[in-house]
Amino acid sequence: MKRHRTATGWILLIVGILCLAQGLSKALLWVAGRRASGHIAFQERTVSSRKAAWVRYTFVVQDGRTYSGTAMTAAQDVRFAPVRIAYLPGWPSVNMPAYGGYATLLGLAWSCAGLALMGTSLLFTRSSARHRARG
Repeated sequence: MKRHRTATGWILLIVGILCLAQGLSKALLWVAGRRASGHIAFQERTVSSRKAAWVRYTFVVQDGRTYSGTAMTAAQDVRFAPVRIAYLPGWPSVNMPAYGGYATLLGLAWSCAGLALMGTSLLFTRSSARHRARG
């Protein structure tokens, strides 16, 4: 009997694919992205027990346009600190701090979440006989 994904299975599959794409984009940025110098423009208060906080950074690309992004850091009082940014040349809005550890950690986390969701989507199937009986 052939099995078909339920609506929940399709949603999990689509979200999983998006998470996997996000994870792979980190590797793409690290390998193929251009680099630019920027600075941290804003730091929020600590948001976790590990003293991590969100920061917003800005950077200028080769054509003179300014872009921004966000990242988490455990460093304190880093406002106006310099930061290297990796960005996609044709799409500078897709960017991240250009540090290998950051790219690896986020890339692995997003990719693992995506693969887990895609695998979980396989649990939400029904046989074609039940599907025809209900339809």
